[in-house]
Amino acid sequence: MVDYNMFALETTLVMALALVISGVAQGSVIGPFLFAMVTGSFAPLDPSSVRSVIYADDFYLVLAIYKNSLNEHVKMEHNNLVHWSNNQKLNLNFNKCKSLCVSSFQTRGFSGIPLHGIDFVTSHKILGVIFNESLSWNSHIDYITSLAAKRLMLFGY
Repeated sequence: MVDYNMFALETTLVMALALVISGVAQGSVIGPFLFAMVTGSFAPLDPSSVRSVIYADDFYLVLAIYKNSLNEHVKMEHNNLVHWSNNQKLNLNFNKCKSLCVSSFQTRGFSGIPLHGIDFVTSHKILGVIFNESLSWNSHIDYITSLAAKRLMLFGY
């Protein structure tokens, strides 16, 4: 959306009028819809092994990869995503980009493929659920237990 006026409202009082040069206001109803429309145009190189998952304003790229084509496949899909985002004039926030490799017991310990600007992690929270490289629930259970303990301490239990 380009060159439109936006009002910030608080109850019935108009707080401000500002000219928005481009973008969508944070928290707007139309924001997630427009985000889904733009990200819906992403096409992976290998649709049989790559899925994109969109939730509100989060975009996840899930790759099913095999040991013999690991490096090439991941790097090609990464480059494809970077190229697509540049064409769409979307800036990837590399501070929020993470790479998590979920693998079988035989390949565990894989240190990740170095991708420009993306940190490799062994666990990551997605929509409130902590996933780790072995898909065990231990990290998530520890996190929830810790939260519950902190909240119970507030009540004096």
